[in-house]
Amino acid sequence: MYKNILYFLSPIVALLLFLPTDKYLKYKGLEDDCFQHGQWIHDRLYKQSKPVDIAFLGSSHTLNGIDDQLIEAQLAHHRLSVANFGYCRLGRNLSYVLLKEILQQKQLRTLVLEVREDEDRYSHPIFPYLADTRDVVFAHPLFNKDLASDMQTHLSYKVELQQDDWYGPLAKNQRHQGAFGFSPLQDTAALETLAGNAKEEEQPDPSSLERRFYMQYPRAYLNKIHQLCRSNKIQLVFLYLPAYASVQQKPKEIDRYSSYGTVLIPPKTLLADPDYWFDSEHVNATGAHVLSLWVSQQLDGLQ
Repeated sequence: MYKNILYFLSPIVALLLFLPTDKYLKYKGLEDDCFQHGQWIHDRLYKQSKPVDIAFLGSSHTLNGIDDQLIEAQLAHHRLSVANFGYCRLGRNLSYVLLKEILQQKQLRTLVLEVREDEDRYSHPIFPYLADTRDVVFAHPLFNKDLASDMQTHLSYKVELQQDDWYGPLAKNQRHQGAFGFSPLQDTAALETLAGNAKEEEQPDPSSLERRFYMQYPRAYLNKIHQLCRSNKIQLVFLYLPAYASVQQKPKEIDRYSSYGTVLIPPKTLLADPDYWFDSEHVNATGAHVLSLWVSQQLDGLQ
């Protein structure tokens, strides 16, 4: 009996997996997540003719810390268009997916990829929502604890979007969105809060064998990003954005990053100034302004 049910459902599941999905609805479905940045990313890529010469990819550290409009103004003499495609939370596979999306629509010149103290070794929660079916089904399998759950989420989301496409409960929002993705945070954290969250000591490294085990997954996607950049003649730049007053002066994967491209490490005075922080993980609008000016100077020297 169960075998007959499986035979009956298999072609339906296969059909759902490989049916094309309305790209707008895919991003629209994330409207309640991460400052509605998913819909902004869609509109910046698919509704605006403005080019993207320099793209920033990363987490909320990038989204809240990189003022793309300011950087574009600082680089005006190069006539470059800058866009902040940061998205909340961690997971290197989403950077890969978004880079592919950008390259489908824009001729990218420079990619600035956020890095932290260390690589996160898990799938990004939004990966199964925005990735195409091939990238979900054939995701890097080694030490990928989210492989099965990502496939399940991807399939259920496709079913939901297919229903939306057929029955049309989601009105397509045609409002114009701006060309810049920066989402500033205005408040300044209390000093005692920052002091309580500051990292007092650097965590010891695991053995080299254990590290190779855990880093297989993020390193695989870093390599995919590197290969995409190399094949498309894109300059790859890594930007170190740690937590407040982190004692780790450089990322643990710096040797790998350096083999792929340029690594930018902001001055310690910037990262340790409490007036520049909204909380222990995110700079505020003032910190973002200072950081973005510094990044502009670095990028100017790389052009």
